[in-house]
Amino acid sequence: MQIQENKSTQHFTFVSKVKPGRGPNIRAKAAERAKMPWEDIDKLLRPLTLHYARWILFNNDTQFIYYASFDTNLDKYIDDAARIFAESGVAGFFPDLEGFPDDPASAGDPEAYRKFLADNKVDSFFQFEGYPGVTVEEIKKALRVRNAFSNMLDEMQ
Repeated sequence: MQIQENKSTQHFTFVSKVKPGRGPNIRAKAAERAKMPWEDIDKLLRPLTLHYARWILFNNDTQFIYYASFDTNLDKYIDDAARIFAESGVAGFFPDLEGFPDDPASAGDPEAYRKFLADNKVDSFFQFEGYPGVTVEEIKKALRVRNAFSNMLDEMQ
């Protein structure tokens, strides 16, 4: 799988058909996850070092796009995702997509994800980053420093 890469950030996109009738299931899972506090989602997904991830259903919920931008290499990303899915007992949206096994054991199988991604990847031809070469942890650290400095200034007044 070809990945666009700079000093620290990698990206991938895949497009897949949704298994017949599974669009509402995907939307229901997304609605449940949207109820989770940001901190819980961040803790769960932290190993993926995500800058940004986007899930899209389109064409009357018959097709699905996933885009991810992250700091680690693709193999580690896939291994970490499989471990997260296995430990949480939830395989994300993958089992609802054509070409991914319905078998619950596949949730923890990195090779199932590698095959699925290889079969469904879409290469981009252009990408822009507003902060190239900066990791998620560096961004979070900069925000903590900014907030601490702002709080210090507020307390001085």
